[in-house]
Amino acid sequence: MSFSLFKFIRDTVFKNFLLKIISLLLAITIWFVLNSAQGVEKIVEVPVVIVNKPAHLGISNDYVKSVLVQLRSTPLAPKDFAKNLTVTIDLRDSLPGERVFKITKKNLNLPSGVEVINIRPSTIVLKLEKLVKKKVPVIVRYTGMPAKGYEITNISLSPRFVWIEGPQSSVKKIKSLFTETISIGGLKTPLERSNVNIVINSPYINFVKSGKVSVTFFIEEKRITRYYRMVRIKVINYKRRYKINRLYVDVVVKIPLSLKNVIKKEDIEVYADLSKINLRGKFVYVPLEGRCVKYSGKVLVDKIYPDKVRIKVY
Repeated sequence: MSFSLFKFIRDTVFKNFLLKIISLLLAITIWFVLNSAQGVEKIVEVPVVIVNKPAHLGISNDYVKSVLVQLRSTPLAPKDFAKNLTVTIDLRDSLPGERVFKITKKNLNLPSGVEVINIRPSTIVLKLEKLVKKKVPVIVRYTGMPAKGYEITNISLSPRFVWIEGPQSSVKKIKSLFTETISIGGLKTPLERSNVNIVINSPYINFVKSGKVSVTFFIEEKRITRYYRMVRIKVINYKRRYKINRLYVDVVVKIPLSLKNVIKKEDIEVYADLSKINLRGKFVYVPLEGRCVKYSGKVLVDKIYPDKVRIKVY
């Protein structure tokens, strides 16, 4: 009898063909079930969520904000079993002091069919303190300088103080707060900024109200100081007779750099306004005022010596 390769292959493959197909399907099914029974393992980072914190308490330490959890699923677990998990720490009825919370499966919002293999770290330490409020000053922080020949004459801030709230030990350390940095480099005119943020370099402290201020930088041309002697006093708003104890005063004037060679003594006027003097026949002291006739908005009369005169009106 001659050997037939074709007959051998046919008998091997197709003999009891249905039984072989059933056996193969059964083997695949058993392999799938065994694999499913072993489950899928994952390590996920899970955020820590604090709930039911008493309103009068604050957390004053840098506690762990997330933990690594090793999970294993079973055939009953959903495909996205590691999605939207949180570690919940319940502070209901807590008192001031340090508390240690052990992280277990009870702290995790796990779906059914998922088991916890490991949690790292397994504990979270929270330091709870009484919340207090404090009023602190705000300081404007800026960078740069005005344009050459200009200077900051004043910085207006509103509000100048803000209220903060936080754990007692953290609030105690705060003496003042700075604004975010404002650039004034190269400016020649005033700068107004609203809704400027105040910076708090502490995760435990909050503003009681707004954490924003309005800031105005008054920028003007630099001035030089000039001293003029023997400037004559003028009496204004009075047409009757009067007697004055002196006719001349000395004056200190601040002049913009661009006008330093323009302003002369004759441009400075010092006057006594008698419009409100009603005590006739008696000597009264009248305050003196000064101005620059040509450049009243730019040239400033800073000081007058003396700043009052004694006048008797008739």
